[in-house]
Amino acid sequence: MSFAAESQRETPGDFIDHDLDRLQRDMYCVFGRQGTISNADNTNMKVSIDTQLMSDDSSSTSTEEPPFVQIDMDIASEPIQHTTMEPTIYRHQNPPSLSFSSISLQLSGGRKSSKADSYRKQLEREMTRALQRKDRDEYDSSDAGQRMTTDDDRMSVVNYHSDSPLENLPDEVLIRIWSFLDPPSIGRTAQVSRRLRDISYDIPMWRDNTIHWMQNKTQGLSLDQLHRYSYSFFVRQFVSFRKGEKKKEEEVKREQKVLRDQRRRTRASRIMKAASYGRVWEWICAICVVLFTILLVLRLQDILQCAWSIVFIPLFFIMAQLLLAPTLYDAFRTYYDYNFDTELEPDEEQNRVCGPIFFYLAFPAPLQVDPKTSRCFIYPSVTLITLWIILLVLKLDGTTSLPHWAVFLPLIITTFLWSQLPLWVGGFSSILSDSRRIDRILGCSVILSLAVFLILLVLKLDGRMEETWYVVMSPLWVGKGIFMMTPIFFTVVKLWVYLCGCGLTCCRSTTRFFSHWGTLCVTFLGISTMVLVPLLVFEILMAQLLQGIAHPFAVVFIPIFVIEGFILCGCCVVNCAFLCSD
Repeated sequence: MSFAAESQRETPGDFIDHDLDRLQRDMYCVFGRQGTISNADNTNMKVSIDTQLMSDDSSSTSTEEPPFVQIDMDIASEPIQHTTMEPTIYRHQNPPSLSFSSISLQLSGGRKSSKADSYRKQLEREMTRALQRKDRDEYDSSDAGQRMTTDDDRMSVVNYHSDSPLENLPDEVLIRIWSFLDPPSIGRTAQVSRRLRDISYDIPMWRDNTIHWMQNKTQGLSLDQLHRYSYSFFVRQFVSFRKGEKKKEEEVKREQKVLRDQRRRTRASRIMKAASYGRVWEWICAICVVLFTILLVLRLQDILQCAWSIVFIPLFFIMAQLLLAPTLYDAFRTYYDYNFDTELEPDEEQNRVCGPIFFYLAFPAPLQVDPKTSRCFIYPSVTLITLWIILLVLKLDGTTSLPHWAVFLPLIITTFLWSQLPLWVGGFSSILSDSRRIDRILGCSVILSLAVFLILLVLKLDGRMEETWYVVMSPLWVGKGIFMMTPIFFTVVKLWVYLCGCGLTCCRSTTRFFSHWGTLCVTFLGISTMVLVPLLVFEILMAQLLQGIAHPFAVVFIPIFVIEGFILCGCCVVNCAFLCSD
């Protein structure tokens, strides 16, 4: 029989058939299960609904009390789309239906209890009102394009849309449908259904569902076990499930945040290594120092005819690295509130090949120990030295007519800043009370000798001083003499204290030389041999050249090349030591 012939005359029973099919599909949208409804069950359900809807043509309906109806929730053939809350569209097959086999739904009959009868009647009335809410004409027009009938079997094309009767069901009916679920299942369903999530906080829902659960879940239990199945028990089960889910979500969010922060810190450390903290940049800076010395000698010998700005390009690159390295580290350290000690420290396994060594000791290490003092020392020093190099290049190229004191003013300020650094680290009170006050005073005196030399150099270049260049170089020689004579002086004092047996406490309270005598002697000897002595020879040769004693610039700069050779050898030794360390 075709659908048109079938729909020519519809009785209330036929209307209920159609709506029960629709309700059956909509319940599938909620549970995501598949089953079947037998004709006998449909007949029993139609008899149970309010008799005012029944016409005279429904006299053939059975009046027997239907048995317990059970819903099979075990197998889901077609899952629901939880992202859109729309079910899968079925083509050329019968729509999924429900099999009453597992959870008891007492529509009629069964236990002869007044509570069951009252709930049965209330459920029948609610289902009847829900089924009558859609107009029959609207139902026929929307359902005509969804059903196709053939001679052999009946194929259905289900097209769910936003006007589904499930969307118009009242909350009471949905609560009854969801009452067949246990509290954890309600919690899981509430994760994907906003409407159920709102309903799940409704107190009457739990009051009604608790009665249903007690009627179906407490069978066969003794009296001492029934106290667990109270209203508060089911509520606690649901609340504990929701709390557990929320706790799991928070743990997942924390783990994701930790992993996200770790990835960001790793990315930041890679950026720093690629920009300025890779070991390759240290080698490039060392090579730039040698290259600048070679270009300077060639330019002074007039072998290379070019602007002074080209000669100073290696120094510009070095100053750019010295300015970028602390700025980049300080920016990432402040932004992530993380010191990147593991990512940049040379002792770490991942940094032994390509990690920084000297740049780490120059910038990250001081910024980690005392950020404020290190910032006040690093950034002004690098900026002032860069400014001095720029002014010097402009002066040598004749671009500017600034006096020499204006050109050397940034460098003079830098030396005074360096002379105050030991006092800033230990505090001004350390001059009188610190156990290392003699060491600090010696360091300040050596740096101040450099400042005095710069002042004399400016006066000599501006023609305000007629003394020889030996007098101008004398502050540098005094500073080197203090540095080289310090270990000898303290060694003599140590021997005198050892022979006399007095004054040891006073000496240890003013300097650490006596506590680390051997280490400091070796350090002073190495620095004096590899740096100070060649530098002293260079200064003497330069003073003689300026005084008119002819020396080729290649000869004058030999001590500088020796110092640079020692520096490159030292870099090789240090790198090999880190590579071979366990």
